[in-house]
Amino acid sequence: MKRIVLSLTLLAVTIVAMAQEAPKSFEIKSGIAKINTTLMGQVAESTTYFDNYGAISVTKSKTSVPGSGEIEVSTITKDGKNYIVIPAMKQVREAPVNVEEVINYLQLTDEVREKFKIKELGTETVCGKECTKYSEEITQQGQKASATVCVWKGFPMKTIIAFAGLEITTEVVEFTEDAFILPQTFEIPSFE
Repeated sequence: MKRIVLSLTLLAVTIVAMAQEAPKSFEIKSGIAKINTTLMGQVAESTTYFDNYGAISVTKSKTSVPGSGEIEVSTITKDGKNYIVIPAMKQVREAPVNVEEVINYLQLTDEVREKFKIKELGTETVCGKECTKYSEEITQQGQKASATVCVWKGFPMKTIIAFAGLEITTEVVEFTEDAFILPQTFEIPSFE
């Protein structure tokens, strides 16, 4: 169960990162989003920093894992790769971004809509932003999941994922548009 909770938490943390791989994923050059992720009644807070219209990003979170306490995890996305950074374990795990599984909401072609079974559901206001709401199906770690995503200027403001009998919700609770972000924010740490 602990592994499922950690996997779902990492899935939620990387949803925003996945939306950022293609050039100009967002209509906003840079920003900071404070996000709440809810799973099984537990709320985890994270902060996403992005620049260059989403081409680079880092999401930092502290997650409570039953039996393990609280751990800090960062997901850095740049140069076509995700880097999962776990400082307490002095680990950096590198994973290529599977661009075939990435949805760029600024470029929803008929092919992408069909592949992910994307349907527009109207609008919903999240954190004061009027978002376009979509339903879709995604595959993560070989498992299919259904999702509802509220998108503003290409940025996923709220996501509800049904996966393995569980539901995980990520929602932006504070958003700073065109924020100045120091370049070292996106550096991959070395634990040597």
